[in-house]
Amino acid sequence: DVVRSYGAAGLVEIADGDDLDSKLRSLLLRPREMLLPQVDAYLADMSWERTWKAMAAHIEGAYRRKKVVPLRRSA
Repeated sequence: DVVRSYGAAGLVEIADGDDLDSKLRSLLLRPREMLLPQVDAYLADMSWERTWKAMAAHIEGAYRRKKVVPLRRSA
C-alpha cells in the first residue's frame, strides 16, 4: 500500500482534490538531491522476488486455513 509504505517514509505525498495543488507545489520545491538518496535507500531493500515470495506465503497460508463449505443445491 502506497500510503503505509512510501507515504509513511516521506517519499510520496498523498493528496485529495482540496490539497492537490499545495502537495504538488511542495514536491516540486523539494530538493531532488535530498529526496533521491532517500528513495534509493528505501528501494534498495526491495525486490520483485522478495515481494513475490511474501505474496506466495500469504496465499499459501490463506489456502491452508480455508474452511471447506459443502455446496448447497437449490431445489
